[in-house]
Amino acid sequence: MQGLGNVLPFHTRAIKQMAPARRLEARLRIPFLGAAVLGLWAVYGLSELLIWYVLRSAIYFLFLYVVARLPDRLGAWGLGGLAALVLLDGYAYTGLALYLWWLNEPIFYAFAMGVVVSSMLTVTWIRTDSVFLWSMDCISIGTVLLLIPVVHHLNGAPVLETLLLAGLLVLVFIYFGLAIWSIWHARRDSRRVQEVEIQRAKSDAFGKIAGGMAHDFNNLLTVVLGNIELSRLAQHPGERAQLIEEAETAAKRGAEMIRQLLAFSRKARLDTRCVEVTEIVAGVSPLIGSVLGQKHRVNHAPIDNLPSLEVDMGKVQSVLLELILNARDAMPDGGEIFFEAWSSEALGGPTVSMAIEDKGEGISPDALPLVFEPFFSTKANATGLGLPMVKGIVEQSGGRIDLTSVLWQGTRVTMHFPAVPPAAPTA
Repeated sequence: MQGLGNVLPFHTRAIKQMAPARRLEARLRIPFLGAAVLGLWAVYGLSELLIWYVLRSAIYFLFLYVVARLPDRLGAWGLGGLAALVLLDGYAYTGLALYLWWLNEPIFYAFAMGVVVSSMLTVTWIRTDSVFLWSMDCISIGTVLLLIPVVHHLNGAPVLETLLLAGLLVLVFIYFGLAIWSIWHARRDSRRVQEVEIQRAKSDAFGKIAGGMAHDFNNLLTVVLGNIELSRLAQHPGERAQLIEEAETAAKRGAEMIRQLLAFSRKARLDTRCVEVTEIVAGVSPLIGSVLGQKHRVNHAPIDNLPSLEVDMGKVQSVLLELILNARDAMPDGGEIFFEAWSSEALGGPTVSMAIEDKGEGISPDALPLVFEPFFSTKANATGLGLPMVKGIVEQSGGRIDLTSVLWQGTRVTMHFPAVPPAAPTA
């Protein structure tokens, strides 16, 4: 077994990736659970379940709130606090089974087992991607399964009946544990296969880079050298000037391609300085207005009182413009593009996060791992260098970019930049 020193710092990426599924679960489970509680209250007069439902919902939404704002890495205290919150979330739900069993009625036995089974299904459906989460859930579920025979015996059940019940629940828990273990291994193997495919796609992408670069630069050099040669033979100054201008345009296109590739490879030259988010947005707003047209508009929340950033303002503005243009293209019939910026600790310290979200066509799950690969694009006439350039600039600035997308529901791109620490007060 690994020692604690090999576990820390604890990486939370797998847990945070479950946030969309957890929000979907909240939309499905909380109303269904509320309807069940209201039914039990109406039929059996169990008003205490209403109190439990309110407390359970509060703990559940607290859990969602904390998970959405976890830093990328946790130390010992952070990991301990997260473990306590996960166990509290688990016991707040599975503990209902003990109360229902205590009521000592066959119908409530069925409801109690329904609570336990739904907990097991939640673990297998959502939490198996994280060993930490399903381990904590196994502790809470296992504890309740062990305590149910104790409650049954305290209600006056014979010893033999209690032992048979305990044995049955132990077998159920063993089967559940083996199922979770098998599902986790299957998903891990699936991720490994997917990683191999992604690496293969990367190799193909680098091959496309070499082939694309050779082809495009060959065309550009042909234009440049051809126009220079023709300018030498030109008899009229106007014709010579036009040929030189065409050669200059081709050279500039080559320079722009080099800039995009440098940004993708994290080798772009950044002219960084301390800037405010409001300054970045104000500088790019006129450009956004000129390219969006009448069918689209950007809707953003207040962005005042945010920490400063040490970035290349022009590059960050290019990133914002590229993402907003992508959002526009995802909604050809028009719509709102949402922009927000807020303070966070997504990078493990003071961070400024920015998000751009559209309600467009979304990206298919198969294409999602490839969107940041060079020359890959879901659009017919795109170069496939836009998003790789965006990712390169963000990462070269010391940040991170996250992308989530659901087909026909939209795409959300979130960028995290390290914030400038506040200046120490002078004596």
